[in-house]
Amino acid sequence: LLPPGGIGGPPPMFPSGLPGLPGLTGMGPPGMGMPPMPGMPGMRPPMGMGGGGPVVPPAVMEQLNNLREDKKKMMRAAEDAEEEGDEDAMEFKLMMAEEIQEKITELEEKHKDALAAGNTGSPFPGQMGMMPPPGMRPMHPGMMPPPGLPGLMPPPGGAGWGASPDLSSNMTLQQALEYEQQKNNSSNMEPEVIELAHHFNLTDRHARLLNEQLKKRNNTYEDDIASMYEILKGAKNPADLLMVSIRWMSEGVFRGIYTPNPEVEKMSVKYKLDAPSSCKLAEVLEGRKDPDDDLRRICSHLERSNKPSSLVMMMLKDLKNGNPISECTKQPAIGSFLHKMENKKQSDRGGRSRSRGGGRGGRDRGG
Repeated sequence: LLPPGGIGGPPPMFPSGLPGLPGLTGMGPPGMGMPPMPGMPGMRPPMGMGGGGPVVPPAVMEQLNNLREDKKKMMRAAEDAEEEGDEDAMEFKLMMAEEIQEKITELEEKHKDALAAGNTGSPFPGQMGMMPPPGMRPMHPGMMPPPGLPGLMPPPGGAGWGASPDLSSNMTLQQALEYEQQKNNSSNMEPEVIELAHHFNLTDRHARLLNEQLKKRNNTYEDDIASMYEILKGAKNPADLLMVSIRWMSEGVFRGIYTPNPEVEKMSVKYKLDAPSSCKLAEVLEGRKDPDDDLRRICSHLERSNKPSSLVMMMLKDLKNGNPISECTKQPAIGSFLHKMENKKQSDRGGRSRSRGGGRGGRDRGG
């Protein structure tokens, strides 16, 4: 309350001339610029709360943290290989670790000013403050946010703004659990998955999706990794084939280098299709109205081709677009399945003819 007029003199004035409250002289009104709190000179705003200068985007910071964890995993895997006496594996893993370090260095160099200033764009647990809601200007250091603003952490050690201590503790515990879960998810990438991702130039997102599915298939982990190398080998778009395999894993139908479609698998063995063409054909047939009839017609093409795997990849576009597949009436190409079968029949007939002719000649000479 202001003192009555004439008692104690006029109320104190702000520098701007606006009346203030007793005991708070020298503090400007909201929006007029506020000096730092007494006893906290030169205090910097918490990371992610502004403070000027460049800021590392949260996505880049997450990528940096993931790469650092991947490098640690690869270095540990190299140490294990050295202990087991496998020098080739050790050298390969060290090479992969160097490649990861190059990516880390590239990102750190690109954002060196923001990293040096500690402006990582998103605070971790234990740092003061959080990013303000969209449209709200960052709070000045030391200021208490007004009640009712969502997305702001209460001051360290406080019980929240208008909240009970129990509620504040629950919120802090939830945030800590979420952070630990994110940290576990980012640091549990298996070294073999990291190697696979680098070998086929897969993105971090693809590698983590595969890693997540492989964790659920502990009994077949090593076989699955070996199958992925075989499936992605020679593929023009390894990421596309990887996503097909990941989907089959999630559906519980993944069978390694063998497709979930038994009929496609029989065709693959008969015409010696490679793993990429077999997988893509099995995937496309899932969306066809009559896959059995399609397979019969496709076989009429494959049996006449001396490059069946390439032919399958060429036919995928028509299959995806829902176009009908016609019967093939062309002459078998040299080296095709039908051509080899015909040569074998002729060879068998020629062998039987020579055998019969030799027998008659022998009897004639004997007579």
